[in-house]
Amino acid sequence: MKLIQTQQHWFPRLLNIAATLLAWGVLAYLMVDGVNTLLQGGPRPTTLSLPGQFFATRHSLLWYLVMAVVLSAALLGWAKYNQRRAARYSRRKRAPNISNAQLAASFGVNEDVLQRMQQEQVLVLFNAANGKLSEVSLVRQGQQRIDVRTSKASHTKEEPLAA
Repeated sequence: MKLIQTQQHWFPRLLNIAATLLAWGVLAYLMVDGVNTLLQGGPRPTTLSLPGQFFATRHSLLWYLVMAVVLSAALLGWAKYNQRRAARYSRRKRAPNISNAQLAASFGVNEDVLQRMQQEQVLVLFNAANGKLSEVSLVRQGQQRIDVRTSKASHTKEEPLAA
């Protein structure tokens, strides 16, 4: 199995590696810290006073807010970087018009067969072993098959598949 990979500049690749290693490091730290806390019997509050709990909760919420802002800034920066990087590519250009003769040549059929194919709503296309179109089945016209190599139509009545 092959994956399609494009050649990447050294800086984005280094940035991806550093971000991945940082994320794995943070995950490993949190996992080890959590396991150690569980093994030591969990956190034990020394006092159960309302102001102490409020300030501890406020401190935790402040850290969550700081982390959310940092992660949001990182994601926004990454999105803007990708937007600037992809701005030089024109991915939404309209494909040039193609004539019926060119389309027929790309399918390997004559223009008469192409016109019949364009009139159908449902087609079944059969390919030969070399990948070229070998036969067309016109469903609406009672399973009429056209051998595109000879452009001869044959009317075959096939049994529907049993469910």
